[in-house]
Amino acid sequence: MEVTVSEGSVQVRVGSRSDQPAEAPFALTAGDQLSANGTAPLLRKLNADEIADVLAWRGGTFVFDVTPLPEALARFAHYHRISIKASPSLDELVVSGRYPLDDLSGFLTKLENILPVMVTHDSSGTTRVIPRP
Repeated sequence: MEVTVSEGSVQVRVGSRSDQPAEAPFALTAGDQLSANGTAPLLRKLNADEIADVLAWRGGTFVFDVTPLPEALARFAHYHRISIKASPSLDELVVSGRYPLDDLSGFLTKLENILPVMVTHDSSGTTRVIPRP
């Protein structure tokens, strides 16, 4: 979960398991970003450029800055409502750059040009990203 506040303020209560009480809410104001991925929540202040990058999707662009490949693929898969699977051996690869979110094919082609990967499509409709032989 990631919450970024560009204006105003919000309170976020990080969920918990049903057998544990929820944490006190975090009060976020403009420029704050709260991330929680199963570990302790991380609250940080973003500058104007970082906020613009986070919100770039509203203008039709994904911005990746040393983003793990599986995370970048998951964002495209979610947006396009398709299944994209990456080989676990590629988990350490990262992606940087600006990519039009409507151009999945272009993004996958660029991955093949900048990373040691190959993109395949199987009969179930799943797109697979595997190590290049």
